[in-house]
Amino acid sequence: MAEPITVGYGQNKWVKDSNTKSISLTGTSNSTSYSSLSHDGSTYQVPVGKKFTVLHMTITIGRNGSAYGALNAFYNVHHATTSTGAGNKIIAANYVFGAGTSAPTTIVNEHELYIEVPAGEYITMRSGNTSTYLWVTLFGVEDDA
Repeated sequence: MAEPITVGYGQNKWVKDSNTKSISLTGTSNSTSYSSLSHDGSTYQVPVGKKFTVLHMTITIGRNGSAYGALNAFYNVHHATTSTGAGNKIIAANYVFGAGTSAPTTIVNEHELYIEVPAGEYITMRSGNTSTYLWVTLFGVEDDA
């Protein structure tokens, strides 16, 4: 008997069928404004009758030149309105670069998560300031609610 095909990350697996798919969402920011993450070039909203389970997040932070850089209160939330800071927090973090040219110019952090985002919601993010560049990739599974 053949093993079923699964999708997921780490210990969290789903049997792959026509209603279950893995999705990566991406976003960039160097602004204190919130912006929605996208999939295949379009703003991602969890479809009606589905849920999106966030399983893994990679945050890449780059500072602007040799200037001091800090990612003040990076937020990642989900909410029924696109590009808003209100809503249910997925993760909030503070990352600080050291000052001077010997400090790193890029920091990469990975987080394994399990957060269910309901139908109709967007996932948004923001950087804490304009001297820090931020790239976020979320990996998860979209399946029936």
